[in-house]
Amino acid sequence: MIYYRHKITGDVWALEPDVAPEWVLPELVEMSEKDVEDHLSPPTGDHWIKTKLATALAHVGTLTEISDEQREQLERYRDALLAVPQQDTYPYPVDLPTIPDFLC
Repeated sequence: MIYYRHKITGDVWALEPDVAPEWVLPELVEMSEKDVEDHLSPPTGDHWIKTKLATALAHVGTLTEISDEQREQLERYRDALLAVPQQDTYPYPVDLPTIPDFLC
């Protein structure tokens, strides 16, 4: 299998190696071996939360401007991620916070 991640949504696609390259959506980027390993065996605990938070902050870093409302959404998302370990069902299954739309 060859694994791809959608540039915008982050969805992961697994395609057979014999799929013609022209059939692969331009929004899909081939994943590295490390990314595939992390996807198939996701990190748990604090590392997982820090990974999600770092991903969100990396998206913010690509924005030229961020409004006060977007900053508040990001802060609420951060707080919700940090609260995940307090859920009774932690580490799995848990209710994951929804990433703010402006980061997608």
